[in-house]
Amino acid sequence: MAKLVSDNFEIPQEHNQPEFILRRLSIQYLELDYEAVMSSKNHLRQVFAANDDWPSDDMTLENNRQDLLWHDDEFERRSSFTYTVLTPNEKKCLGCVYIFAPTMDNFDAEVY
Repeated sequence: MAKLVSDNFEIPQEHNQPEFILRRLSIQYLELDYEAVMSSKNHLRQVFAANDDWPSDDMTLENNRQDLLWHDDEFERRSSFTYTVLTPNEKKCLGCVYIFAPTMDNFDAEVY
C-alpha cells in the first residue's frame, strides 16, 4: 500500500478543542471505540458504502481489537490515518475520523 504522506511529513498525533479531543486511534481506546461502533452500527453501515455489512451484529471486542491493530499498522506505514474523537474528559468516544488514500483522480485524500 502506497504512503499517503512523505517520510518527512510530521503526522499530527492529537488535536484538542474545548468540545472534543482528536487523538490517534490506538488499542488503549478499544472498549470506548467498541461501544461507539456497536451503538452506531446502523449508521456506520451507510458511511463507507451503501448497505455495507460492517460492523456486523455479532462483531466482538476481539474483532474490534483486530480492526484497531490494522488501523495502527496503516498509520505506521503512513498509508491511512484514523483518529478517535473523545469527549474532553476522555470517558466517551464520539466517533472516528478516517483519512484514506483517494480512490478518485485529482484528490489528495478521502476523509470520513
